[in-house]
Amino acid sequence: MIRRPLATTISALAAGALAATALPAQALPVVPVPGTDLYVSSVTNYTVPDQGLADSALADFTCNEPTPLPRRPRGLNVALDLADKVLASTESVAALTKFKLSSNYDSIPRLEAVFALSMLNARPGGALAASLRLARLKSDPRYLINSAVLLVKFDAPDVAYDLLASLRNQPLPEMDGVDGDAAWQSAMGSVLLAYGQFSKAKDAYQVAISRSQIMSTARQGLARSLKCLGQQNLASQRSEEHTSELQ
Repeated sequence: MIRRPLATTISALAAGALAATALPAQALPVVPVPGTDLYVSSVTNYTVPDQGLADSALADFTCNEPTPLPRRPRGLNVALDLADKVLASTESVAALTKFKLSSNYDSIPRLEAVFALSMLNARPGGALAASLRLARLKSDPRYLINSAVLLVKFDAPDVAYDLLASLRNQPLPEMDGVDGDAAWQSAMGSVLLAYGQFSKAKDAYQVAISRSQIMSTARQGLARSLKCLGQQNLASQRSEEHTSELQ
């Protein structure tokens, strides 16, 4: 698959901009980021940009050609290595090196803050760098789900599929009031949508919504799935529900 480099990078993070920011030393509360299904540490005095990492409108969404899903997941360790390669293909060696040498690199609270600030400031490269590092430091399904959602945005649904497959058949804890399986289903829906598996994506999104009524991204994903299945009226209705939920 073609990896499209993102305009935003982690250069500012790697250069130590966040290291100089006054951040609490202890772990921060985890809260959902509006317009996404990512769960992050809350940081005060930051607002979500109007555009941010929000997805394109339903009318602008292009349905991918159906592609078969991988026959067998490649395992968690292989998936994390592949995810690191995706990140390396979009970021400079210098930026990643500085990030690894920063005081943030081995601190879970600081990495969670880096992730939060990256999301709030529309820096998906920084968010992916932080979430992948967190996944290696601590076994927490949230980090793998977050990484998977971001990898889809980096045109790497195959790697996202591997990460999510590593969590299959495992009990997933509640994430700040959101059912863990709902978060997993929503993330898998994004992978399935990227593969053009619209009916399966629709099913995954519907399960997510049935288990957690605040899954706004799942509602948008459901609208896109319905559009790609030719159910335009239902798609528009679900898209309107998603828009009103964010207002």
